[in-house]
Amino acid sequence: MNKIILSTLACVVALACATSFAATIKSGDTIAWLGDSITFLGGFPNRPGYVNLCENAFKANGIEVKMHRFGVSGHKSTQMLDRVEQVINAEPKPTWMTLSCGVNDVWHGERGVALPQYKENITKIIDKVQAAGIQVVIFTATMIQEDVDNDLNKKLVAYNDFLREIAKEKGCVLADMNQAMQKQVADYRTRTGLTDNFLTGDGVHMNFLGDVMMARTVLKEGFAFTDAEMKKAEETIGKEIVRINTCPGSRPVYTGDACISGRLYLDIVENAVADKFMPSEYIRRRFAPILSETATEVFQKNIEKNGFDFTDAEEKAVADENKRVKEQNLPWRWYIDMSHGDEAAFIDKVGLDINLHYGVSKRAKEAGLTPEEFMSKNFGAVLNAEMEKLYKDACYLRTDGGTVPHPRLETVDLPIWDISENTERQTVVAKDTEGPHFQAATARADDGTIYAVWSWKNHGGPCGPMAMSKDGGKTWTRVDERLPEVYAKKFTNCPVIYRIVAPDGKARLFIMANLERKRSEYLGILMSEDNGLTWVERPSEKWACWNPPTALLPLKDGSTAIFGQRLQAHIKNDIDRPTDDQEIWMSITKDGGLTWSPQRTVAKAKFKNLCEPFAFRSDDGKEIGLLIRENRHTARSMMCFSRDEGKTWTEPIDTCRGLTGDRHQGVRAPDGRWVITYRDICNNSPTFGQYMAWVGTYDDIRNGRPGQFRIHLLHHRISEGWAMRDTGYSGVELLPDGTILCTTYTQHTPEGGRSIVATRFKLDECDPKRDLKPAQ
Repeated sequence: MNKIILSTLACVVALACATSFAATIKSGDTIAWLGDSITFLGGFPNRPGYVNLCENAFKANGIEVKMHRFGVSGHKSTQMLDRVEQVINAEPKPTWMTLSCGVNDVWHGERGVALPQYKENITKIIDKVQAAGIQVVIFTATMIQEDVDNDLNKKLVAYNDFLREIAKEKGCVLADMNQAMQKQVADYRTRTGLTDNFLTGDGVHMNFLGDVMMARTVLKEGFAFTDAEMKKAEETIGKEIVRINTCPGSRPVYTGDACISGRLYLDIVENAVADKFMPSEYIRRRFAPILSETATEVFQKNIEKNGFDFTDAEEKAVADENKRVKEQNLPWRWYIDMSHGDEAAFIDKVGLDINLHYGVSKRAKEAGLTPEEFMSKNFGAVLNAEMEKLYKDACYLRTDGGTVPHPRLETVDLPIWDISENTERQTVVAKDTEGPHFQAATARADDGTIYAVWSWKNHGGPCGPMAMSKDGGKTWTRVDERLPEVYAKKFTNCPVIYRIVAPDGKARLFIMANLERKRSEYLGILMSEDNGLTWVERPSEKWACWNPPTALLPLKDGSTAIFGQRLQAHIKNDIDRPTDDQEIWMSITKDGGLTWSPQRTVAKAKFKNLCEPFAFRSDDGKEIGLLIRENRHTARSMMCFSRDEGKTWTEPIDTCRGLTGDRHQGVRAPDGRWVITYRDICNNSPTFGQYMAWVGTYDDIRNGRPGQFRIHLLHHRISEGWAMRDTGYSGVELLPDGTILCTTYTQHTPEGGRSIVATRFKLDECDPKRDLKPAQ
């Protein structure tokens, strides 16, 4: 065997501290990590981010440290100053606070923070924290795109120079992340001649290698780790590599996650060919320089264990295949494009991604071969026996023995009623000039008043706004002042509002949202007993819920069920992707929302990421169902059902294609049909990313039938990038006259930002012969 020998060269950051104030961390200390999305991701549950890597490094050295994670996506120095009191008042009280701030202040351009204001904000943050007796570790801001000469990085220089100066002035510890990052990027480009992103996935947010860089820098420069302590820390990094390498479904290494998953070999081959290296040489050049000696050893063992060691003959076969592809002018990605992105669908411990072997079956049929013959003929040189068996097993997982198109190749062929540009139906609830605004929800009080609540400032951002309409959504009035001050200060992330009726007939309104300081652990609750005129804070619920619960349903015994999502990792389930796999939970109140039963799992699916359920009841009232978002976006949405009022549930199954979307909400129209709104996420749909409604019967949903038609409700005017689908969280209300009111967030004008907009319609206004346009 021609063993892949990875270099033992370790890239250990050894930059000298810019100040002489470094102090040794010790057991009993508490660290508060204050920052933006880089810090949020760095401490994300079960992710090998820099905060979590540091925590592992402390434990490896016998240092018992408590951690407070205060990273919030999108935040700049202004928002961090607003919430620094949360750091100071955290329990247990922090001994240290790390401050990572500056990227968004520059990167966000006109929405950023100018240098004079940035200096003032940072100075106030440090003064407040030091006055509370907390030691401060300042991070210089990391690069914005991995090009030191671009305009953003040139602008960032002054911000980082200020951070270095104030660290000296205030006696803070400095961890110079920017210099460490520049050095590793420069080394990578010199070594390989490549100019792609090395330490980030998108040019800003750290991939695994970037998190390793940040962890090493703060351990060495911020917390004065000795060489012996760093050696133990490096061993924990090696273990992290093993953990994510054995995680099916991980994105391939060159996209930034540094994972060796079952599918990686073909990804390595593709990139090796593109860079004119043999695979083993590509691995050596790409990874050895950033792995410590210990991590390199673990990395190599993992490669050998998973069959990524090749004989000379095998390497030659790969080279011959590369040559054949080139000579026949075949697209190199011909066997990879059966899945989304750059992932090889059929090389995976879960088989052919979702809906299995459509891609291979299609290619095999075109070639007049069986799928097995096609695999053997075309991939024999790159498949070991274990992987080939996994493929064959995957081909027969469908219980009906049939095949269906891969979701990424599906489309939706229902006709569409397009009212998205009908301004007479629309009312702007909150303009983008007052925002931006995000993730709306509505509820209708007993007196007919409709209330809308939403996040603002950034996606999943703080709460605060509320509006009401007394004329069925035609006009709206802001009533933020009715809510207690704590709502804008502590509540965050996609608020929901519900009307809950107790068994004695007493109706109450509730607003629920995450508590920013304890996101994923505690749910903040406001309550009104007078149709929304006054509100009080209720005791928070200690629920594991990444988002507030998205579904509410009255039960036959007078109680009310609520449904939400939580990371399976929170309850230590066996999962294939610990970074984001979620399940659906249920809780019941028997006293109108004053108290709730413990969370109980009602739906989960292997290799699926289930979240944001919508609950509804059958026409005869005997069955309740859940429509569930599948957040990997590699499958249709899912659904499950209960015929005993939620005591037991069927296993989740796919919905029809037309219901493939995010954040379902809906009402049963007067004629018995269901109107279900959602963000269209079905790939190849003519309205991908738009705010849509599906129309059909309960039986259509239950039996996976296509439905009758769809409605394009509002036009979201972003057509590329992730933001093209940043719409669709909504409230849906059925008014007494049969009008259906749908309220969501959307980019309403070409030049504007996100606004909250309501649109109104009746189903009987649609003339199928005139209004329904065939799907394109």
